[in-house]
Amino acid sequence: LGTLKTFRDRVCHVNGFYPHFLNMKTAERHKLSEFSTIDTAILLMGALVAGEFFGREVKEVAEELLNRTKWDWLVTDYRGKPVFRMSYEPERYPDREGWAPPLWDLYAEHLMMYFLAAGQEGFDPELALKLYFGFERRVGAYRSGPLVYCFGGALFTYQYSHAFIDFREIVDARGFDWFNNSVQATIANRNWCIDHMDRFKTYNEYAWGLTASSSKNGYKIFGAAPFGWDRIDYEPPQDGTIMPRGPAGSIPFLPDECIASLNYFYDHHPQLWGEYGFKDAYNLDVDPAWYADHYIGIDKGITLLMIDNYQHGTVWHYVMNSEYMKRSLAVLHFKKKK
Repeated sequence: LGTLKTFRDRVCHVNGFYPHFLNMKTAERHKLSEFSTIDTAILLMGALVAGEFFGREVKEVAEELLNRTKWDWLVTDYRGKPVFRMSYEPERYPDREGWAPPLWDLYAEHLMMYFLAAGQEGFDPELALKLYFGFERRVGAYRSGPLVYCFGGALFTYQYSHAFIDFREIVDARGFDWFNNSVQATIANRNWCIDHMDRFKTYNEYAWGLTASSSKNGYKIFGAAPFGWDRIDYEPPQDGTIMPRGPAGSIPFLPDECIASLNYFYDHHPQLWGEYGFKDAYNLDVDPAWYADHYIGIDKGITLLMIDNYQHGTVWHYVMNSEYMKRSLAVLHFKKKK
């Protein structure tokens, strides 16, 4: 309740969208951090869960936050279709009315944003449906079934929306299965790492799951095929770094292989284990071998949510049984699998 009230009453926002980074002690915007659409969306999904679980005043404040967000403010036209803008940075882009150039015009981790917009009372249902079908869906594979893939192939893009929305038994109006899409992406990621063991000695059948993480040279976004668009030879930077949160965040999609990976990290790399479980990443392809000495909150977040969803389905239960999500699914014409 304290967290939600802080966001309602103290954190600066623009039309309900919050800065990516805040000062933990003052709740003030950190420097000129962008007003982030995806980080606001993750916050709002968490608020929805908390409201459903605790009810009463927690739910009241959560609903205030959910309804204060003006999703239509983000909408712009791209190649004749409506899409969401990605971030608002008024100081950096005054000539663009504050909007940063990137758009949510391709498949990525932002899938939850369409459900948040569609579930909001008063949001135009026709626009919600056009937005959902407005982003481009490129199809590829890597020793897996075909999947709609993201540029760069980072595994977190296939995980974050699934941490809250249970896609296991539903498909969209065209019959597309987002849960199977993440299953195939997880298979492809694992196979790509196995096939590149000759390049990186960190990789093996248990050490896989390329995603965003710390590295010896700072925070980076790693990924596995399929990851190219028009440039078939494109490959994101790789240096042999492996992160436990990759397999941990995919446990519902490929449980046997993911759990085997976590056991491998625990049994063979004791340097990774600490007070809060696995530290962020490690790399055997540098000399000396590098092990992170820290944890990253969002990496712990996806780990805990997906383990719980696999074991108990707690978050999925509260999201899918909320009136907000039921309204979203109806507006976006999702249906039960046959």
